Amino acid sequence: MLADTSFIIDVMRGEESALKKVEELEEKDKLLNIASISFFELCSGIEQSDKPKEEKEKIEEVLGSRTVYDLDLGAAEIGGRIDGKLCNEGKKVEPQDSMISGIAIRENEKILTRNLDHFRRISDISTLQIE
Repeated sequence: MLADTSFIIDVMRGEESALKKVEELEEKDKLLNIASISFFELCSGIEQSDKPKEEKEKIEEVLGSRTVYDLDLGAAEIGGRIDGKLCNEGKKVEPQDSMISGIAIRENEKILTRNLDHFRRISDISTLQIE
């Protein structure tokens, strides 16, 4: 399972539904991983925060020892094709979401997100699965 940035933020904020989902996954021994793109977005948020030290600590607590999948050439190609196709169809999403999707598809992982609008557009034209 690949956690999107929006889901990680929900966990950091203590959102009940997100915390319940993490607990459910852990009970089923399902690993919750992240993409390097999400880590980038979280680090950007640290720098924009009024309390960067506290935000960094929250991120470290939530991420722990989770696997971080990198954007390699294969994932970049998948994500780039998705992004281009959506642009051509007038259904543009954030490029980061296309990159995260490329990583998820390459790793054969479902995306766990609250940003359903963008990821549904992507899943409509690809093999991406959403949780």
